[in-house]
Amino acid sequence: MNRFDRYRSWAACACLALVIVLAGGCASQESQNKIHYALEMNGQVFGYVELSVANIEDGERSLIQLKEAVANRYTALGVPVDTEGWSEQRVDPETGRLVFIEQAIGSSGLEVHITASIDGNEARIDLQPGGREKAVPLPDGVLIENQYYFPLEKAGRIAPGPKVHRALDLLDRNIHNVRVTKRGPESVEIGGKEYQAIVVDFFDLDIGLKIRQWIDAENGYLLKSEGPRSVQRIADRSMKNRLQRVDIDNHLFAQVGVAITDIP
Repeated sequence: MNRFDRYRSWAACACLALVIVLAGGCASQESQNKIHYALEMNGQVFGYVELSVANIEDGERSLIQLKEAVANRYTALGVPVDTEGWSEQRVDPETGRLVFIEQAIGSSGLEVHITASIDGNEARIDLQPGGREKAVPLPDGVLIENQYYFPLEKAGRIAPGPKVHRALDLLDRNIHNVRVTKRGPESVEIGGKEYQAIVVDFFDLDIGLKIRQWIDAENGYLLKSEGPRSVQRIADRSMKNRLQRVDIDNHLFAQVGVAITDIP
């Protein structure tokens, strides 16, 4: 395998890991400023997110700062891969609207790096590797959601739906059509504990991605998220020391009943 092929294989795995992380998680709020997430696939806990929450001043604006540390352990094409990442998000506390994000995830010296800032009706997004910064015009009412915090007043205003919204996709650096449906609050058991949660379903009509999120009805933070490949569950800090290496080959390849040697 040449250097380019190694990079292409790693990039596919890294992008999968990034999508899994971006899809959300579930949280255990053990202290005022720390939230912990467990990432699970194929019945195994293969990663975690440790989130630090702080209130900051940015010029004349008061914002919520979300800093995360991420680690994943998996096997791809028979090769063990350890990925680590970090991010900083800045969020409007009243609307939950993302105003800035810088995020990186990498392994073995290779890294996917995203920086995005939102100012008025324009988002400027830099994705590396992937080319120079791109300016994305934002239509009125566009959704620019952060991954973790959802103001309850805003969540309460979401119509039961379904309703189609325009939403900014950071990886694609384009505007997508997303169908949103809400219900609740309702009781949900996560990790043996009962919560009152608002349940929100997101379906990206452009790429077919479905995500369901459970939002804590008491504080607006994410409790749980389910995507097409992974399930996240509430966890305590100790799960960081109990990660298992998960095989993701079944998520990289589809079974089509055709041998590679039969493909012309």
